[in-house]
Amino acid sequence: MKSIYDYETVARRLAKLRRERKLSPEKLAAEINNYLSRYGYSDTLSETAIRTYESPSKKAKAMGAPVLLALSKFFRVEPGYILGTQSAKISANKEITNDLGLTDNSIKMIEDMKKVGLIGIFNRLLEEPELQSLLLSIDGYMNLNNARIQGIAGPPIAFEIEKARKYEAIEKFTNMLNEMGD
Repeated sequence: MKSIYDYETVARRLAKLRRERKLSPEKLAAEINNYLSRYGYSDTLSETAIRTYESPSKKAKAMGAPVLLALSKFFRVEPGYILGTQSAKISANKEITNDLGLTDNSIKMIEDMKKVGLIGIFNRLLEEPELQSLLLSIDGYMNLNNARIQGIAGPPIAFEIEKARKYEAIEKFTNMLNEMGD
């Protein structure tokens, strides 16, 4: 019988969140225990339990709701992110991530552009009719370049196509910028 608790995803995401904060399992356990006691839970979390959660073993006991909620509050992520039921860490991004496929980092970059006054330029780029064509050219160049690196695309014709796509992308971007300046 397949479990709805995805041990591998929980292990990977919890370890990643802990490493992003540069915390040892011992330090994380102490922080989570502070959260648990602050919210009136009698549950405690040991360093061993964290190590167990971070190993994708099916023998590990699924974490309880109080621990999951304390972890999500501490890391400022949705419980569903830790469990692997959603890809957005931040609840405000959930709909955008689901609808548009943007990552939390992409959304943060867009928010940062707004803060420093670059959102107008970003919007103009997005509204530019040639942007899709430019992105397709860049994607084609990158795919050919990756194929060449992996030895899939044989020289010399692939190299010439790759070079042509690169220059095509540069030319499209230059033309797009020139049109935006008009």
